[in-house]
Amino acid sequence: MGGKVLFTASTYSHIVNFHLPYLRKFQEEGWTVHAACGGRSMPIPDVEAKTVAGGGAVDGGERGSGADHGPLGL
Repeated sequence: MGGKVLFTASTYSHIVNFHLPYLRKFQEEGWTVHAACGGRSMPIPDVEAKTVAGGGAVDGGERGSGADHGPLGL
């Protein structure tokens, strides 16, 4: 069974420090894994796509406006 799953956190470090086993398990099961985080960007292993959530502008969106949907299209 595959699908898509989105992990969200206020910071990248939260995902990296607490959720890597879950990211890996979903990947092993054939899921597409995405992450949406705020704060300083850092690499997240086993994630197909990531975006900044609420903390910064991506692709010209205004900070915190909800106008930017990032690469996830949400």
